[in-house]
Parts: sequence; C-alpha cells; structure tokens
Amino acid sequence: MLPGDPSRDGDPRRKLVYDDAVHAIDRQQVRLDEVRKRAANIFTAASISGGFLGAEVFKAPEGLNVWAWLAAGAFTLNALLLGYILWPRTWLFKNKTDELQSLWIDQSNLSLDEIHTQLAAHTAKNYTINDAKLRRLAVALEIMVIAVLVVLGALVVNLARSEHAGRSLLGGGGL
Repeated sequence: MLPGDPSRDGDPRRKLVYDDAVHAIDRQQVRLDEVRKRAANIFTAASISGGFLGAEVFKAPEGLNVWAWLAAGAFTLNALLLGYILWPRTWLFKNKTDELQSLWIDQSNLSLDEIHTQLAAHTAKNYTINDAKLRRLAVALEIMVIAVLVVLGALVVNLARSEHAGRSLLGGGGL
C-alpha cells in the first residue's frame, strides 16, 4: 500500500478527533485572552476606585492606620498578580509546520489517518501543558478579585472611621 491509498486514508473519525483537538486549543487561546483582559479590567477598577477613596484616606489628619496599610498591601498584591498574569510565557497553541513536515511527511510512510491520529495526540499533549498554566492564571485572577474587595473594604472602613472623611465627602459639613 502506498501513502494516499484510499484503503489507508478513509476513516473520517480520525480527522474528527484531530479537528476537535485543534478546536480545543483554539478555545484555550481565547480563554487566555479573556483571563488577561479580565485581569486588566480588575486592576483598572481597583486603580480608579482605590485612587478616589485612597486620596481621602491620605487627607485625613489621623494619618495612615492599619486599614490604609491593608488597602495598600492588597493593591500591591493586585499589581503583582496582574504582572504575573501578563508575563510572557511559552504557549503551545500552534504546531510548528516545519517540524510536522519533517517528522510526519518527509521521514515517514504514514497515511493521512495516521498523521491525523498523531497530530491529535500531539495537540492533546500541548493542551494539557497549556491547561496547567492557564489554571494557575485563573487562580491568580480569583485572588485579584479578592484583593480588590479587600482594598475597597479597607478603604471604606477607614473612611467610615475618620471624622475628616465624613465631612470631606459630604462637602465640609458633619454627618
């Protein structure tokens, strides 16, 4: 039998498995983009709201207290997590065409079905490697959400405890 012989290259199930593996990798790449966008949005929200509330905290005559330092620490954690999420990594979303050509066409006598089977296995391995990294980024994103809530909660508690803030936010009058 020669490569390309219909008796060797006729099982559409192998192509279906390969197509599904490629589709899974494509969805994974979209998930990575979504995690990065969400992290940037969370940090932007923390920056804007933290900047507004934090400005009032720094104006208070009482100075910085434990709540202000907690907010500052949580904000710093948020910035570090954003850096972790956006840090460049090696992702395996595409197969290297030159390697595929060399391994499975030039140096082998594989049928198209066999190539689809090996490509599906190779793509599944890449998916598993990517998935471990993506899971860590998702955990970092969850921690970012908690850190934003800590920032905002600590600043609100700090402002609520400060007489200066009450007057300042209400236009100079008392509560």
